[in-house]
Amino acid sequence: MANRPITKFFATLWLKYLRNFWSMIRWNGKRKEVSREMISVNDGNLKFTLKDVYSHYQWAMDDVSQLFDSMRPAPYLYNQYLEAKLNDKVVEDDCDGYHTIIYHILKTNGYRVALITLVTDPISQSHTMVAIKDIADDGTVSYRVVNYTAITGPYITLEEFVEQYEQYKHDVICWSLDEYDYDGRRFRNISATGF
Repeated sequence: MANRPITKFFATLWLKYLRNFWSMIRWNGKRKEVSREMISVNDGNLKFTLKDVYSHYQWAMDDVSQLFDSMRPAPYLYNQYLEAKLNDKVVEDDCDGYHTIIYHILKTNGYRVALITLVTDPISQSHTMVAIKDIADDGTVSYRVVNYTAITGPYITLEEFVEQYEQYKHDVICWSLDEYDYDGRRFRNISATGF
């Protein structure tokens, strides 16, 4: 992992404390939204679902009104996707928006999931994806990662995924895991051991 103490300090502060609090404030008016009908997903049709959501998604950078990084409530984004699908339109958001829709679909279908965000060098290439925790019948734990329409893994630990990401993409300054608290209607940071 990259060794940049000042950048790491501010990136960690943002990821673990400020981003979720800011997102709650920024999207307060959308936090009460409840999901409409849910899509049924399992490993057999997961790739199809990823491609379908992607076909109704267009990457757009968070603007100044979002301080260039905020996360919209999961049910709200999911409903936007359903609306886009119904009207042959797209949801415009950045990587955390697309992956929040996927997170919500998987979570409501019984998957153990978290959003994984990697702050990289350069920071402009930072990225949010979905981590899936799989537990085999014998209790063995492994992880897969959804990156748009691709699924990688299995990984023994999420640290293994981060190390491989560094080898093939960018140096990682810091990373975090987030889940959506459906009772509190906000994202919250979780530890890798708590996932």
